[in-house]
Amino acid sequence: MRPEEYGYILGTVQRVSEFPATLEGIRRVLKNEQLVGQISSLGTVFEVYVTLAPDSTTTSGFAWTSGAGPDMKILDGTPAAGRIIVETRRPVQIVIPGLKRMLGLY
Repeated sequence: MRPEEYGYILGTVQRVSEFPATLEGIRRVLKNEQLVGQISSLGTVFEVYVTLAPDSTTTSGFAWTSGAGPDMKILDGTPAAGRIIVETRRPVQIVIPGLKRMLGLY
């Protein structure tokens, strides 16, 4: 599935592991040696626990950023990629403080 087509499932990060996951820990969670190899080859792995936003009006059962999402059920083991937005600010909230600091007004 492409995000351009359906958007992303909405969710809230509940917790991020304090330390990188071990290979054994990844194996225990994924129970798929090929997937463990693919993920561990990408670099350091942290576990992120996310509560997905439910939506009973969509086929998938989850709320999406764009429309109703795909016409399929999302089940345990469905491969997914995600994006985590840490903070959202309007551009003016970034520019004005920078200008004030640059002009010595801050």
